[in-house]
Amino acid sequence: MATQIIYNPLAEYQNNLKQIHNDNLTNFFDNLVQQNQIDENLNKKTVEDFYHNKKSLTLTNKKKANLEKGRLALIFLAIIFGIAPLVGWFLLRTNAQVFLWVGLMAGVGLIGLGLSVYCIVKKIKPKIQNLHSQSTTFESKMNDLETNCWSQLLGLNQSYDWQLTTRLLEQTLPIVKFDPYLKLDKFQHFLNHGLRNTDFDETVIDLKSGEIATNPFIFVEKLHHNLGMQAYFGSITISWTETYTDHEGKTQTRIQTQVLTASVEQPCPFYKTTKELFFSHEVAPKLNFQREPSNLVHSNERDITKAMKKLDNKARKAIKDGNDFNLMNNSEFEVLFNALNRNDEIQFRFLFSDLAQKQLEDFLKNPDYPHADEFYWWKNQELSCLMGTYLTNVSWDFNPQKYQNFDLAAARQNFISSNMTFFENFYLAITPLLATPLLQEPRTIEYPTLATPEYLASWQKEAIVANFGNELIHPLSRTNNIFKIVTNNAANGLEQLMVKAFGYQTIERVTYIPVLGGDGYWHNVPVWWTEYIPVAQESAVLVKNVEDLAMQKRLQNPDNAALNAYLEKQNLERKDIHLFDNIISFKHETGTFDEHQTFWNALN
Repeated sequence: MATQIIYNPLAEYQNNLKQIHNDNLTNFFDNLVQQNQIDENLNKKTVEDFYHNKKSLTLTNKKKANLEKGRLALIFLAIIFGIAPLVGWFLLRTNAQVFLWVGLMAGVGLIGLGLSVYCIVKKIKPKIQNLHSQSTTFESKMNDLETNCWSQLLGLNQSYDWQLTTRLLEQTLPIVKFDPYLKLDKFQHFLNHGLRNTDFDETVIDLKSGEIATNPFIFVEKLHHNLGMQAYFGSITISWTETYTDHEGKTQTRIQTQVLTASVEQPCPFYKTTKELFFSHEVAPKLNFQREPSNLVHSNERDITKAMKKLDNKARKAIKDGNDFNLMNNSEFEVLFNALNRNDEIQFRFLFSDLAQKQLEDFLKNPDYPHADEFYWWKNQELSCLMGTYLTNVSWDFNPQKYQNFDLAAARQNFISSNMTFFENFYLAITPLLATPLLQEPRTIEYPTLATPEYLASWQKEAIVANFGNELIHPLSRTNNIFKIVTNNAANGLEQLMVKAFGYQTIERVTYIPVLGGDGYWHNVPVWWTEYIPVAQESAVLVKNVEDLAMQKRLQNPDNAALNAYLEKQNLERKDIHLFDNIISFKHETGTFDEHQTFWNALN
């Protein structure tokens, strides 16, 4: 199917797509409101009443807190006034001449005690009780109003689903299509074209796949593990007395202090996350290059001109020496795009035509997007990989719960703002591809033919189990975990996985290092360090692709008797069921695969 090429992608985004997407989001949300028959004015009034009561509750609690502080102060004064006559009586027994002062002290004490008790009992206590009653009333009203608000928006809050964001982006940007999940055939296509699968020290924690002008892409976030050495430091302060002779020849003593430090190095796991965009295209199939940030886009024209002259001199010297280094006519593009490490000048020029050069320069030099230069682009034959700031900003958190709210106005603002942010970050992340028109030519080759192309790719499975939280990791693990998966059984879209989670238990240790002090003695300096002990846990997990939205709604229905009976049989609760994109998954310990398959087939 032919797709319309986007020319001048940055201007298209600024002048058209940004407003179109905002309009699409607004219209979609308004349609949801109408479909669910939400009374916007009623919700607005109820929300206003809720916040009015919340404000009144806050003020009432503040007044009550101040009165309680005053009551505590009066209780303290009452104790002081109560003690005063006792002190006077004691003084009178020891010294009869202070009778007048004792009488005065006793009188003041008794009067003060009486007034304090009166204020506490007759003045402050009733006010506190009254404020407490008001606080209870405001809190009760507030809870009722909040419940009413949630009830008003119940239908709307149940209308959100995992695919809303991607469907709306596809509406605005038809050249992009998202997959419900990464399937085996597409993943195998990438592997066949040079994609390296995850090894033992890395795991996928999030991903999204799809196509740009029918050409496949995979956005992936990985967690990387590396075992290195960590330095730990400790110190103690010692002191000693020494004698010396002053300028008058007299012997004196003084105290000297010294801080002794020591260090040890111990094995320690280090973790980092990366976000990458893999893109496959048939154009320039033999071309390899590496693009890195030039750090020149924010420089003045003089610095750019200086860099261009330096590059021209390098090219002339290479030609003189007989080396294969041939610059394009557009020196400014060469220094800004900074992809000098390439293997095929003809295919490089073919891919980066005059139009592509201009559009990439416009993107890199645009002052409205200060991070445009901050991306890496590696191309190895038909596989490209991009990394950069805008790609890092892309969040694939499409959990519909984040849109749920009891305040319709706040829900609308959050829905539009969240999706506009995603659209901008996603669009800017793929702008280098869109700015290269040949990469928008449709794909002509088919994906590999597999017996079960609809099953989940290994990266998709890793992303799913990474969202289980602590459910699959060893109870003693105190670090991040790397997940590795083996598929034991698979049939009709249901897969039984054996998940192994690798992490580390931590134990605090101390090592004493002898250090020679200025006093001439050796001192043991304690250095506290952490020992990391590998731990692993295996868990059985079932995953089922559920692309049908109606099916997803049925699974989320708390009154689904068949599902409730199944969960009870499996010793599971609804919170143990994970819905991630279009995949339902859960840890299981009972039942055969055939029994699980029978249930899910019947549920379909």
